[in-house]
Amino acid sequence: MKIRVIKALSMLAILVFASIQPALAQERNPLRMALYVIETTGVPERASEAGNFMQSHLAHQDDLERRGIMFGAGSLREEGVEGGPPTSGLIIIRADSFEHAREIADSDPMHANGLRTYTLRRWSLNEGTFNIRVNFSNQSVIFE
Repeated sequence: MKIRVIKALSMLAILVFASIQPALAQERNPLRMALYVIETTGVPERASEAGNFMQSHLAHQDDLERRGIMFGAGSLREEGVEGGPPTSGLIIIRADSFEHAREIADSDPMHANGLRTYTLRRWSLNEGTFNIRVNFSNQSVIFE
């Protein structure tokens, strides 16, 4: 039980440091974080093929997360559209430059195989909040 709590707290410390460390190197304000946003959109003519690459795409995303490159990712949905597969998404990454960010985006199997296109933007995360709650009683960690 104590080992799991120590692991959870260690992961929390790593998460916080990994999120702030790039900002310390790139910005004067340590709370301002320079990230890159990849807005990815499916190619309608190739939509039927996307399922063939989904497993490799998700493995790629997991790899970026494990390596500390990915800040976050997920699908986008238009207002009022609840069902069906998403047609676009955001992948937010840590990179040293636009060129580095483009290399990362191009390495996604969906992009490399022409099933999705993307736009790339630099994003300065200036404001916002997230909370992490560690419940010792049930050994849970909750991100809010």
